[in-house]
Amino acid sequence: MILRDRCLLAKFDRSESDQERVRDSTLPHGLTNLTESIDQDLPISVQKPTWSLLENPNRIFRNFKFDNIKSLEDFTMELISYQESVGHHAKIIIENLNIGIETHTHNLNEVTELDLELAKFCDLLYEDVKHYYSRDEEDQSL
Repeated sequence: MILRDRCLLAKFDRSESDQERVRDSTLPHGLTNLTESIDQDLPISVQKPTWSLLENPNRIFRNFKFDNIKSLEDFTMELISYQESVGHHAKIIIENLNIGIETHTHNLNEVTELDLELAKFCDLLYEDVKHYYSRDEEDQSL
């Protein structure tokens, strides 16, 4: 499956205390830059994917919902292949037609650039899989 050339930025939910930590620059550099630039860099309004920042250890999480088992399967296999190619692995939780992705760099117990890249890949892959299967459904209705 080929990812379409598009740049979706992850939005990270934060509590008030987490927002203070961002101002104090205790979160990884890419995380703060990513969230600060979302609204100002986009010329149009798009639905922004949401990643949550979890603590103890610091990590990011997102749940992806799928319409059918085939799209879930394709997403999972592409994600596993990507993780093997970069040597960085997330926790993958599959429940019905939902996949939860949780990632952090284990030896640092922090969110690093590797995790942000993995999150961005997941966002792009999810959009690609949704697009591919929505086109498939359109073709069947003709």
